[in-house]
Amino acid sequence: MQWFKDLKIGTKLVAAFVVVGIITAIVGYMGITNMSKIDDMANQMYQKDTLGISYIKEANIDLIYVARDEKLLLLASTMAQREQYRQSLEENEAKLRQSTAKAKTLIYTAKGRELMNRFDQAWKDRQGVLNQTIALAMKDKLQKRRASVALAMGAGEQKSKVVDDLLTNLASVKDRQARNWAGTIPSTSQSTRRFMIIVVIGCVLLGLALGILISRTIAKPITQLVDVADRIAQGDVNQRIDYESKDELGSLADSFRGAVDYIKGVAGAAEPQPREVVFGPNSVAGQPPAASCPAIRDSSSLIPHGRATARRPPIGVFSPPDAWSAPAAWE
Repeated sequence: MQWFKDLKIGTKLVAAFVVVGIITAIVGYMGITNMSKIDDMANQMYQKDTLGISYIKEANIDLIYVARDEKLLLLASTMAQREQYRQSLEENEAKLRQSTAKAKTLIYTAKGRELMNRFDQAWKDRQGVLNQTIALAMKDKLQKRRASVALAMGAGEQKSKVVDDLLTNLASVKDRQARNWAGTIPSTSQSTRRFMIIVVIGCVLLGLALGILISRTIAKPITQLVDVADRIAQGDVNQRIDYESKDELGSLADSFRGAVDYIKGVAGAAEPQPREVVFGPNSVAGQPPAASCPAIRDSSSLIPHGRATARRPPIGVFSPPDAWSAPAAWE
């Protein structure tokens, strides 16, 4: 991981935001893809399973109606009633065939197809017995009119028809509602996918923009401080740091400004002083310092004759070279 440590801070931040953006894009892509799959599964569930169940239940109801008409045909007390129930039985038989045909197109599993084939065979067998029953019933003598049978086939049948119609209407309402909901699934899914795509793209772009902005915010003052430090190391102490903030970088900049001011002060104290400041106001250029500086003139007697050597002024006091580089002029 040394290569990562060697990267610049701005590059690290941008790379981190890029990684986060890539992760966001991957998560968004998976969400959008799965949403499309859910949409397809919902449509398939309604088109193949829900409608299939509805058609099978309708076929089951039609089968019950066929059995009802068969019993009513046998109990009819007039030829008109027999003919009426025979026609109703044939109509319900036709509805049964239509419902099973619709359900058959929506069966797509091997187990379902096997059961449907078994149903077809069973219905053929039942239809054969039913036809024989109708044929025999049409030849039989009419049943005697009985009060119980008359009530059941009269008022009872009418009341049953009212209840049956209400249940049929309720089933139709639920079917229309299911169709409406199924119709709204694609549009809702598409709008949600568009929204998620916009949000994911926006998050990725926002992450990249924030990464660049934050990296510049951090890297720019650090670069300025490094540049100032390099210039001071080269001897140029006249540097100025303009960055100001209340965060950690602002504190670092304040510390740098204090260090720069201190270095300026030290450098100012170490600059060469004028001749008049070092050797007095009576110092004359070209004249030995001892002639004009009483301190040097008085101390010259302490140096043995012929062994006078030039002495550099103390550290921190800078003087012109002619003040100490020519000892012969002092003798």
